[in-house]
Amino acid sequence: SSWQAQNGETSFEKEGAGVRGPRIVEHMSQSTCQYEKNWPICADDDWGTKCPSGCRMQGLIDETDQDYNHRIDKIRKLLAENQNNFKKSNRIIVETINVLKPDLDSAQQTDEVYGHVSGELRRRIVTLKQRVITQVNRIKALQSSIQEQVVEMKRLEVDIDIKIRACKGTCAKSFDYQLDKESYDNIQKQLTQANSINLHPELQTTTLSTLKMRPLKDSNVPEHFKHKPLPEMQALNIVNNIRQMQAVLERSETDTNPSRGDNLYPM
Repeated sequence: SSWQAQNGETSFEKEGAGVRGPRIVEHMSQSTCQYEKNWPICADDDWGTKCPSGCRMQGLIDETDQDYNHRIDKIRKLLAENQNNFKKSNRIIVETINVLKPDLDSAQQTDEVYGHVSGELRRRIVTLKQRVITQVNRIKALQSSIQEQVVEMKRLEVDIDIKIRACKGTCAKSFDYQLDKESYDNIQKQLTQANSINLHPELQTTTLSTLKMRPLKDSNVPEHFKHKPLPEMQALNIVNNIRQMQAVLERSETDTNPSRGDNLYPM
């Protein structure tokens, strides 16, 4: 070997490598090693000469292992508790749905009947309004006709009275005729009073609102939330089978002033 000298020593030993110094040990006995917690912190420059002992490493590993075991046990307990709460909540939900389902079905049928009845009622009200308007127009026409007939009757009576008065001196027999002006004045006052009555002109200017039943739009739920429910949640599917409807009162665009008791709002 190139390192071998004549006296049996190698060149490496001549350079001083043969001298063994003391081993770097931490001043801890084996009995106190596992209980020591306040180990001195080594700087980066001391890492080569002050390596942690196996006892210290084992203690740190055991301490970390116990900490993680404690965390895992805590997570397991929370998981078991939440699973029990979930099962309990799911059971209550299923029982509640089973109780509410008949009422929900009945409410859905009631909504459909209500929509049909309200539509029929609106149709009849519209027909009635048309009939009322027709009758109002007829009444106004009759009032105008009566006014004309009264004027004509008064004119005829005045002519008759003039002719009778002219015939008194030449006729062999005369007739005493008195024109009842007071009666015509009373009739004229009654006609004027009748014409001043407002026969609900709003029937011609307002439009009856329309009640429309529309399916309620789905909420904007992200697609990744729309997954198939778990087997224990299958009972909730009966809610999806019930159509949710929205009742809306709509007015015509030409109707700017809502009539009495007529509003626009979702129900």
